[in-house]
Amino acid sequence: MKILFNKKLIHGEIKMSTQKIIINRDDLYNQVWSKPMTALAKEYGISDVGLANVCKKLNIPRPESGHWAKVQAGKDVTIVKLPSLKPGETDTYELNPEDNSKIDLPEEILELIVKERMPENKIVIPEKYIRYHKMINNIVKEKTVKYFSNNPYNSSFRNNFGFKITDSSFDRALKIFDALIKALETRGYAVITKTAERGKDTFIVINGSELKIILSEKLKQTPAKEYDVNRLWNNKFENIPSGILKLEIDEYFSPYETETKAVRDTPTQKLEDRLNEFIIALLKGSEAKKKREEFFEQERIKAQKEEGKRQALLHEIKNEKKKLEKFLDNIKTYYQSYQMRLYIKAVEDDFVKKNGEILIGSDIEKWIKWANDQADRVDPLKDSPPSVLDNANKFSSWELGR
Repeated sequence: MKILFNKKLIHGEIKMSTQKIIINRDDLYNQVWSKPMTALAKEYGISDVGLANVCKKLNIPRPESGHWAKVQAGKDVTIVKLPSLKPGETDTYELNPEDNSKIDLPEEILELIVKERMPENKIVIPEKYIRYHKMINNIVKEKTVKYFSNNPYNSSFRNNFGFKITDSSFDRALKIFDALIKALETRGYAVITKTAERGKDTFIVINGSELKIILSEKLKQTPAKEYDVNRLWNNKFENIPSGILKLEIDEYFSPYETETKAVRDTPTQKLEDRLNEFIIALLKGSEAKKKREEFFEQERIKAQKEEGKRQALLHEIKNEKKKLEKFLDNIKTYYQSYQMRLYIKAVEDDFVKKNGEILIGSDIEKWIKWANDQADRVDPLKDSPPSVLDNANKFSSWELGR
């Protein structure tokens, strides 16, 4: 495999550039039979479906379903030999990585991430609290009465600053949120609130991006102690506190997703010990949101240009249709004027045949002049003589008896 890009190890994470990759058939065959397609696809920066398509184009056999489970279990497996190339088939493939969802973080963000991972910058929650942040005091003030017995959140039906915690974990959550807010402000990031449909939301302003955050508690569902089948809103189950807390970035970054948008309690680590991880997630999320906004701005400009071209084409089509309609109408009226003149000549010849010479000032002479004027008015190649019909637009269709 000849790779036309460099892998960079960035603080424990592999990032790939979007340059092209030249894949050798023999190399890919050996790789396909040495590890699962999903793992191999990540190394190439594409999906497993995309890698499967590459294998088809290079006529590379792949392990059948269940192959790697058999390998792990120590069972015998069949490895299909690489078939010979047929005339016209190639042994290389040029790949453009599907890298639109990866984010190349700027140097200043990477430096901030390194600082967050330094032991001396670890966020520590004090055992004894003297004074909470003012936002925490507001959360306590806004603590509301539960609306339903099967919803143990203290702020059910209200978004209490993105604070969705049960009473049993309320004090612990306050300390976590307080420590996070103070740490963010110490680092120069702003913490703001915005009025939402119900209550208020909390946003972190970091590197020019506003990110909405939520601190929530997972609920466990258990059979309800009391259940009345006749009550519409009663439930067979009820939610009870789990004590498992999660900090989450409530934003949609697609197509530039980050590795994680949430940090939670785990069997080995409490959320209190993972606050620096959440700040790292915020740093990456701020860049993802910028990229998303830039992406959609480019898409908007692109769509605007395409719409401009579409409208210009539509205008051109309409003008062309008008010209064609005018052309066809002129042909029609020209033919009408020609038929009118043939008829006028026939009337004139018939009169002369029956009555002799046409006298000046006679009724037939006046009719012939009038009729020729009408033919000229219809003829697109003639200047239209004046007529009383020119004033028809001064009257309504009803008045004219149409």
